[in-house]
Amino acid sequence: MRYVLAVAETGGFTRAAERCHVAQSALSHQVARLERELGARLFDRTSRRVRLTAAGEAFLPAARQALEAAGRARAEVAAATGEIRGTLTLGSIPTVAAVDLPAVLREYRLRHPHVRIRLRTGSSERMVEQVREGTLDAAFLGVPPGFPAHGVHSRELCRGRHVAVVAPEHPLAGEDEADLRRLAAEVFVDFAEGSAARAQSDRAFAAAGLRREVAFEVSGVELMVRMVRYGLGVALLPEASTAELHGVRRVALTDGPVRVERLVHSRFPPSPGAAAFLALLGTPDHRETPPAPGAAHRARPSDRKAPPDMSVIHRTTLTPGKLELLTAWLPSRPWYRGGAGGPELAKAGGFRLDDPEGEVGIEFMAVTDTAGPHPVTYLVPLTYRGAPLDGAEHALLTTAEHGVLGRRWIYDGCQDPLLVAELTALFEGRTRAQHQSVSDTPDPDVHVTRTGDGPLPADFTVTGDEGEETVLTASHGTQLRVRRVLRPAPAGPARPGPDEAGRVAGIWRTPDGGAVRGDFVVLCEGPRA
Repeated sequence: MRYVLAVAETGGFTRAAERCHVAQSALSHQVARLERELGARLFDRTSRRVRLTAAGEAFLPAARQALEAAGRARAEVAAATGEIRGTLTLGSIPTVAAVDLPAVLREYRLRHPHVRIRLRTGSSERMVEQVREGTLDAAFLGVPPGFPAHGVHSRELCRGRHVAVVAPEHPLAGEDEADLRRLAAEVFVDFAEGSAARAQSDRAFAAAGLRREVAFEVSGVELMVRMVRYGLGVALLPEASTAELHGVRRVALTDGPVRVERLVHSRFPPSPGAAAFLALLGTPDHRETPPAPGAAHRARPSDRKAPPDMSVIHRTTLTPGKLELLTAWLPSRPWYRGGAGGPELAKAGGFRLDDPEGEVGIEFMAVTDTAGPHPVTYLVPLTYRGAPLDGAEHALLTTAEHGVLGRRWIYDGCQDPLLVAELTALFEGRTRAQHQSVSDTPDPDVHVTRTGDGPLPADFTVTGDEGEETVLTASHGTQLRVRRVLRPAPAGPARPGPDEAGRVAGIWRTPDGGAVRGDFVVLCEGPRA
């Protein structure tokens, strides 16, 4: 069956033999033998081409399912012995933005090194079919609202509006925003007609009562952007997927198309490898059940006994961006180690905490400054609020526009009571550090230790900066010492100080591509009354 699949997928016996690493004569013999057993020819063979017969078309889906079942059986046996093996086959649109897919795959490979990972790109429609057929374990889609994904489990990851992408010399390049009516007379570069990627834009123009001309149909974003850059047309793309495009301009659209990113996977029980991948994404491997009565109630930090529902990351742009605002803010800090020329920042790592009410973003962000002779990594706790925090004007870094949530007030998190409350909950074991760029996923690289138990004080306030730390002090002298300049932990076992009662440690990346671990926050408990 594997040989038949190879012939069908490669279109010839020679290439199929190369894929399967066998002699062509041996492969041809085995296919002919199977045809005799089935009593039907699976392929029509000519000197120039090989084509499936009607019997071959009928045989192919069942063969795929049988091979998938055999692979799953082998993986189940391996999993039963405590080791996950097999193959994880994923599909993704080229512009997926709801997850940082390379980062997720890297984490998955670190956890499950014996699983072979295969990634295919394609249209959302075709990938739904492949998940349904069992040739894909899961797929990331980009579809219009209401897209039918029949026969599979489907979960919304994020949604956002498209923006117009134009050449730098285009008349709209200097505009902050526009509407579809202003674009209707333009020549467009878009995906193939009938595809889900194209349907979002077609529907938006139809709903506005407008017609447009799509002169160039392409299959990938790279070619689309190149054509826009050369002034051959304009394009509509999801805002979150355009942040790193160069040589073009983005224009917000007041009535732009809405794209929904979804994760789909099979309704059948997943293989151990697929189940591990879904678990990494925080996705149950079965149909989601309705919440129990009363489940909508959110516990306060003081009475929460278990980790709360985890927040969803909205993949979109923040204007100004985080690195841009930190470039302006960091030189004003007493622990800044850079010179007068200003920092050159790159994101290096960090983690998130969840707001129990789901309203405030909480992030511990590590950034590395490479402007000086030696790179310096800073830890910047930040909170993102939908309204000003009373009495915290001194802690406000800036306001920024979030592509989905609107205006955000961004604060130095050490001055935000909510971040401090969640940090103490982290030390008390009532919440967990979350992956910085993957929704619903605890971060296994963040380690929390604490000697003793019981509640910590609830009245921590910033008492000042000491050297490379920001110090928050509570009753009886208990302190949270936030490391602002990150240093790699010394080799060997950790040696806590005399007053040290706990620490939050994590990993950050170095400019040369390596990774180091060190302390982010240290808990020092004062004398008890």
